[in-house]
Amino acid sequence: MEQVQICHMDDHFVVVNKPPGMLVHKTNMDINVKITLMQILGNQLGRKVYPVHRLDKGTSGTNIFSFDAQTSDYFRLAFIEKRVEKIYYAICRGWLDEEVLVDHPVYTSTLKNKAEAVTRITPLAQAEIDVSVGPYEKSRYTLVKAEPQTGRWHQIRQHCSHLRHPIIKDGRHGDYRHNRMFLERYGVESVLLHAGQISFEHPDELISVCTTAKFPKFWIPVLSDMGWFYLPELQSFL
Repeated sequence: MEQVQICHMDDHFVVVNKPPGMLVHKTNMDINVKITLMQILGNQLGRKVYPVHRLDKGTSGTNIFSFDAQTSDYFRLAFIEKRVEKIYYAICRGWLDEEVLVDHPVYTSTLKNKAEAVTRITPLAQAEIDVSVGPYEKSRYTLVKAEPQTGRWHQIRQHCSHLRHPIIKDGRHGDYRHNRMFLERYGVESVLLHAGQISFEHPDELISVCTTAKFPKFWIPVLSDMGWFYLPELQSFL
């Protein structure tokens, strides 16, 4: 079994690069899942680990696990008090021309209720490729940076869809035609949403921690084809 990439580790916690398509831990909706990130990491490190937050199954990138209850409590409070900063990167359909602060309610996981949610979405680069999808001769895409101010279910995915720029390979909120094209052209099977960076104050030391996680390998041909591979902001994630 392939090992999990360690981004940062000390005596109190570990930050890992979560692979796409893997659950962080078992849930009531996925009781038959046999392999989770929590299990793999615990076996890899030979000790118990405790997730202090959870990326969606399809999302890749930085995910924190603690080694003890005290550290878990510290991070849970830090998330509640918004003292943890997260930066995500995504590839969206269409051209987003300017930064947007999306303040719009999103559905909770039950799909019955909505909760307040805020995300800052910033376009980093745009591309147009000679591939026809639907009625158009060419297809346009935007690489965006997303900074969630709240932590809701599928928040970034729902907010991008709200802007009419859904994230590619988002099966629930996305555009199936572009999703299919990315599968056929690039072999992309998971949502193109990556938690690239996470920053917080250390739970036991008076220092700031800023950790990054590299893009999954299937991002590379997409970034290259779009002409984004050499963007300065992406170099820490390649």
